Amino acid sequence: MPNSSRYANLRRFALTFAFGWVFSQYTLAQSLSPDIATQYHQIMGNAGIASSQFLAAVTAPSAAQKEAWYEKAAGKGKEEAIGNLAMLLYCGDERPKDTQRAFELLRQLSDLGSAPAPWLIGIAYYFGDGVPQSYEKSLPWLELSARRANPHAVKLVTEMYGRGLGVPKSESKNTWWLEFAATHGDKGAQLQLAERVRRKAASEDDFIAAYYWLLGAKSQGANVDETTATLIESKIDSKKLAIIKEADANFGPFRWSRWNDESVIGAYIFPCVRHLQAPVLAQMRFAR
Repeated sequence: MPNSSRYANLRRFALTFAFGWVFSQYTLAQSLSPDIATQYHQIMGNAGIASSQFLAAVTAPSAAQKEAWYEKAAGKGKEEAIGNLAMLLYCGDERPKDTQRAFELLRQLSDLGSAPAPWLIGIAYYFGDGVPQSYEKSLPWLELSARRANPHAVKLVTEMYGRGLGVPKSESKNTWWLEFAATHGDKGAQLQLAERVRRKAASEDDFIAAYYWLLGAKSQGANVDETTATLIESKIDSKKLAIIKEADANFGPFRWSRWNDESVIGAYIFPCVRHLQAPVLAQMRFAR
């Protein structure tokens, strides 16, 4: 037990020291002029500091220099560097494309728990972007990203099960993913789910469930058909309805926390010129 406690204390000290070192570098770099900052990160990068290697890559004037610095930082496991290097190789905007190496890096990121990495592999196969088009190969990667709460992957997986793209059409799995998105606060999914449950409602509980999703969407500013809302309300016992409305007004159970797309997707997913010219995200919205 004493040895374990001592190890824990040493580990905490090492982590604190490491954090302080990185933070002091960042603070110092922020106070330097651009030219000095570039030289500083080159010096620190050559000394093996991954954060400086990454920043040296970002400001490097040529694709070859970017690649060299990213390779160094990626070799130390810096996830942003692995992602940026993958995109540099995948896009081919600044140097010849190397899809195979890019996918190796994205698989490495995926193994580290990244949500954006399997997403990119998935949509590459989905659209045939740099690889032969294949819904079958696309789906496992998109599902992996979706289970890591990437909202765009969830939407696409929901669509694939709904339309039978690469898999047999499955209403149950389509509904499961639709509810997954709705539970995470996607108002478009909430509206769809409310309407789906309402149309199939066979009991008061079904109408209550539909009303739950409808209130969730409404609380986020979605356009709710008041005629539909009134119809659902008429199917719910007045005492229960009063409790639901009071809870919604006073305690906010329907005040959803929305997905932060930027934090989920990351900075290195759509920098390709072809993506910026024809954003694939535009094709992945739930109907409002």
